[in-house]
Amino acid sequence: MSAFQEIKQGLQEAIYHQKGLVENAKQHSFDDIDVKNIRESLHMSQHDFAAKFCLNLKSIQNWEQKRKKPSGATLVLLKVIANNPKAVLNALHFDN
Repeated sequence: MSAFQEIKQGLQEAIYHQKGLVENAKQHSFDDIDVKNIRESLHMSQHDFAAKFCLNLKSIQNWEQKRKKPSGATLVLLKVIANNPKAVLNALHFDN
């Protein structure tokens, strides 16, 4: 299959998916994440949470007030922090 045909096929599949015409398609999504709950479970202020995990303080405030949602790599990082904060702190070279 030529590069053009592969691109054409991919575009057709995307259009079918967007129209809801694709059956048995895998769809990946994350549940909403409660940043405030994660932070409070670690007994940290917003400032400390931002500093320890290299996050932007304003972003944390926006997430906690539900004005914005974390996405992409930040969402993944928050999921890891929720499940294993010590691993993240170790990776960032903090003792505790």
